[in-house]
Amino acid sequence: MIAGIDLAGVASRPTGLCILNARTRFYTIYEDTEILTILGENSIDLAAIDAPLSFHGKPFRDGDRELRTRFPILPLTFKGMQSLTQRGMAIRDRIACPVIEVYPYAAKKILRIAGVEDLASYEIDEVPANPHELDAAVAAITGKFYLQGQYTAFGKQDMIIVPQF
Repeated sequence: MIAGIDLAGVASRPTGLCILNARTRFYTIYEDTEILTILGENSIDLAAIDAPLSFHGKPFRDGDRELRTRFPILPLTFKGMQSLTQRGMAIRDRIACPVIEVYPYAAKKILRIAGVEDLASYEIDEVPANPHELDAAVAAITGKFYLQGQYTAFGKQDMIIVPQF
C-alpha cells in the first residue's frame, strides 16, 4: 500500500492524501495528526511526499540542481518553500514506513497526466476532488514506479524521485 502526500506548507492550507491499494482513497486534510492517523490506520509500505525533505542552508540541493536541468523548481530559500521544507522534514521523521521525496509536476510531464481523466491508466479508480488530491495521486503513482524499480533519482545526497523516462 502506498501513500501519496501533496503536503501544504502550513496546516491552514489543504494537504492532499491518496492511499493507493486495490481501491484508491482520497483525503483533503490539514493537520499533521490527521496525516499520521490515516497512515497509521493503513498498512503503508511507502510514503511518497511532494515536499522537500532536507535542507542544507542553500537555495538548491544536489537533487534540485539536477532536476532543474529538465523541470522548473523553486529555491528552498523562498519563504513558502522554507515552511514547506520544515513541515516536510518534521512529518517525515514521524512516519513509520520508508519515505521518498517526489515531484508530481515532473511526474505529470513524464507520464503525460494532464488531468483526472488520465489517472485511470494508472489504476486510480476514484476521482480526486481537487488539485491537491490529484497531485497526491501522482505522488502515489510515482511511489508505485519506485517500488517497481522504474524510476529516475535526481541527486545522491537529497534524492528526488520521478517515474523513469
